[in-house]
Amino acid sequence: MSVGVFGTVSVTIFGEKRMRIIKLALVTGLAVFVATGSAQAITVKKRTEAPGLPPEIWQVVAGFCAIKDWHPAVASCEPDRSVILWQSDFDANGASDAEAKNVITGILADGVKGIKKAAIEAWDKKHPGEAQKDQDEDDKN
Repeated sequence: MSVGVFGTVSVTIFGEKRMRIIKLALVTGLAVFVATGSAQAITVKKRTEAPGLPPEIWQVVAGFCAIKDWHPAVASCEPDRSVILWQSDFDANGASDAEAKNVITGILADGVKGIKKAAIEAWDKKHPGEAQKDQDEDDKN
């Protein structure tokens, strides 16, 4: 009989220890989930179809301030400067991450510099007395 009691006590102690470990694991998991949950990006996507080919649709909506003509929440648009942001998500595809990042950084930097150069030339042509200077340092490196 003493063996049965000892066996029961052993199982009870082992069961309590197991429960504490399970509770600790659950609490830890919940804490990690809560802590990282706020760091996740929020993505909102909307999709629709419209008649016409992409170039025809872009001709209607792509003018810089054309958004005021088709979006009910935009009352007016009077820009005097633009921020150009070009972002890329990519896989290194056999190269090291550092090598791939350097190549893509060069491609994007050359692209935004080219856009800026064309914009300055267009501005200077349209506003001959107000020549723009390249004064920011963001694209110098």
